[in-house]
Amino acid sequence: DRDVTGVQTCALPISVSAVAEDGAALKWVPPSCNAVAVIQMRKLVNTPMGRQQKWSDKVRRAYAEGLLSAPPWVKEAVRATTFGSMSAGRPLSYSIFTMDQDAIIGDIVKHERGSSEQIGGSFACLSPRGIYFVQLAPEILGALQPPDRRAVSAWVRAGAASNESNLSPFLKTALETPDEALIVIAVDLTDMLNPPQVRAWLAASPRLKVRKNLDEMAALVASIRGARLAVKVRDTANARLVLEFDKPIANQSLLREVVLQWLDDAGAQTGVLAQARTSVENKSFAFEAPLDDAALRRLLSLIQSPHLPAKDETANLETPAPNAVATAAYYGSVCDLLNSLIRKNQNAVNYDKTALWHETFAKRSPICRRRASIPRWPPGVAT
Repeated sequence: DRDVTGVQTCALPISVSAVAEDGAALKWVPPSCNAVAVIQMRKLVNTPMGRQQKWSDKVRRAYAEGLLSAPPWVKEAVRATTFGSMSAGRPLSYSIFTMDQDAIIGDIVKHERGSSEQIGGSFACLSPRGIYFVQLAPEILGALQPPDRRAVSAWVRAGAASNESNLSPFLKTALETPDEALIVIAVDLTDMLNPPQVRAWLAASPRLKVRKNLDEMAALVASIRGARLAVKVRDTANARLVLEFDKPIANQSLLREVVLQWLDDAGAQTGVLAQARTSVENKSFAFEAPLDDAALRRLLSLIQSPHLPAKDETANLETPAPNAVATAAYYGSVCDLLNSLIRKNQNAVNYDKTALWHETFAKRSPICRRRASIPRWPPGVAT
C-alpha cells in the first residue's frame, strides 16, 4: 500500500502475530466493521526482504518529497471497514496508526496543507484530498474516509469511553493468532450468504453444475464464518488463506473449485491460489503459496484507499513551474501499475475474470486523482 509501505515499485504488500502486543490500535476499530487488516510496518521494513529492497529508505524519501501522508515512523497500521454492506454509498474506512510520538497532528496539518480543528475533544485535520486525520490518543493517529465529521466525532467518543476491543468473536480470534505473520487480513462473513442464492449460483456455473451434491456444497459455502489471510515475510513472502465454516468439509476438491470459480466470477482470478497447496482440518480449508512481487502488490491493492481529489481541487492544479520529482514519481507509478496489470493478464483468458484488478489498480492510479505537477499525492493508507 502506498502510504503504509512506501512506494509503488516495492514488492510490498502484509516471534508475534500482526496485532499490536498491547492491542491499543484494535481498541479503536468500530464494532460495525467486519473486515480488518493489520500490518506490522516497523518489523516489515526490517525483514531481510525489506532491507534488501530498502523499503525504509524509500518510505522516508517519498514522505520527504511529499508523496506520502502517513509518517515513515509508523510502527503498526490497521485498516477497518464494512465488507458486503447492502447500504447505499461508499462504506467508511477507518485507519489507525501507532507510533512512538505522542502527537503528530501538527505535522499532518502542514503535510496535507489542511485545516486544523477539534472534534470530540481531539485535534483533527481535514485534508483537501478527502480524508480526516484525528489524534485518537497519545501515540495513535486515526484517519477516516470519506471525511464524515459526525462519524469522526462518534469514533473519538466511543473509543475514549472503551478500554477494550469491540471486535466480533471471529475477528478477535483471527487477529490474535500468534503465527509470526507481519500482515493479517481478517473478514467476518457470518450469516452473510443466503443458501438458496448460493445453490442457484452453483447451478448456473458451467464448471460446477455438473458436479454432484450441490445442495450439500451450497449449505457448506453458506455456513462460512470468515476468512483469514496471513502473510509471513522474511527473505521471501508466503501467504496462508484459511476459510472457516460451521460445517465439516467433506469434499476438498469440489470446495477448491468453488472458491476458484467465485474468484473468477468476482473478476479476481489469481494464479497464486490456483497453484496453491490446499489442506482441510475439520471445518477449516486452507490455501498456502509463496508470493512473488506482483502477487504481493496485487493482494495489498485490495486494502488500499482510493483517494480522489475533492470537487474544488481541480480549479488550482497548476503551479508556476514543473515539479521534476513529482513528475518522475508520477510517471514511474503509472508504469508500475501498467506493468503489474500486464503481468497479471499474461495468463488471463478474458477481461471479466480480471476486472477487479483493473478496477483496484485504476483507483490507485494518480491519473484519476491528481496532476503530476502537484508535489504531493493523495494518501493510500492500509485494511
